[in-house]
Amino acid sequence: MTADRLADLRSTLTSMADADAAMQEITKLECQLAKAKAQAQAKINTVKSHLTESTRQPLADLNAHRAELTKFIVSHPDQFTKPRKRKTPWGSFGLRTVTSLHVDDEDRLIPWLRENGFGSCLHVTTKLDKEALTAELNAGTDIPGATLNRGDTAVCRPDNALIKQAKAEAAQ
Repeated sequence: MTADRLADLRSTLTSMADADAAMQEITKLECQLAKAKAQAQAKINTVKSHLTESTRQPLADLNAHRAELTKFIVSHPDQFTKPRKRKTPWGSFGLRTVTSLHVDDEDRLIPWLRENGFGSCLHVTTKLDKEALTAELNAGTDIPGATLNRGDTAVCRPDNALIKQAKAEAAQ
């Protein structure tokens, strides 16, 4: 759907019959695009389905081997002191020091951080509240850099049933 301000448009159509023909062409093209997109999506879905099926067993095997290697590493930390990783022609494995943060209750933590002087641990984002800004402008407040544009908008919307029909044809 397109929406343009009437003052911005200069039409080459001279009659309602011309406008009807333009709407017919728009709908035809929208249906053509919808059908092409639906056909492409069907192909994508087929490829994804094939990928999922063809990688199911290798993925299960990979996860099983990783789990076994992880168990070995965790069970034998003494073998991974210096060096911490064992290099092989196929890659490396071993131990790595990792620090990760776990927050139990973010809703409780945020006020505590504010109250105890840890504001640097918080990220604050400011963004416009467009509804409130519109209400202020409607109330007559002069706000530099913000204006309300009013006027009629030209719209054109192809019949949704025709678009659905084109998509259904693509599935066949």
